[in-house]
Amino acid sequence: MTTFQVEQLQLTFSPNADAFQVERGGTVVQGWPQGRKVVDVVARADARAWLIEVKDYRVVSSPPQPAKVAALPEVVLQKAVDSLVGLAALASGAGEASLQAHALATLQTTTRSVVLHLEPAPAHHAYAALCPNPANVLLKLQQALRAQAPPGIHPEPLVLSLRTTPTANVPWSTR
Repeated sequence: MTTFQVEQLQLTFSPNADAFQVERGGTVVQGWPQGRKVVDVVARADARAWLIEVKDYRVVSSPPQPAKVAALPEVVLQKAVDSLVGLAALASGAGEASLQAHALATLQTTTRSVVLHLEPAPAHHAYAALCPNPANVLLKLQQALRAQAPPGIHPEPLVLSLRTTPTANVPWSTR
């Protein structure tokens, strides 16, 4: 099993899943195209890949900026698109051999899904009202995907949380 810490969240992948973090310790892996954004984790199992972005609002030290909260669906989509471009660069031989193999296998999957793991702030938190509503983010992300998604990205994204991940039929658990 592979486990990654992303923000305050731990993602543990099942043995049949292959996952990696594109950004390690604040540095993007060697061979990633300059200027391209990255999702937090790229995972695949069977013929499906997941481009996973994590936003954890449980620990917020300053008020979330309304413009950033409103743009969250577009930012997630852009990171997913940029991640596919980056995976193509890795697959062409840039960087480590293990990442090249993972990138090739990921690009050969028949379905690629965008996943936003969104942990909302607790209701009693001072900034809870400023944090994004998961249902609204899902709707806007669906609209953005239908309007702008490149071929190869599934038009139905997932917006998960600690509460919803266990029933989402994905090859990872969270805590």
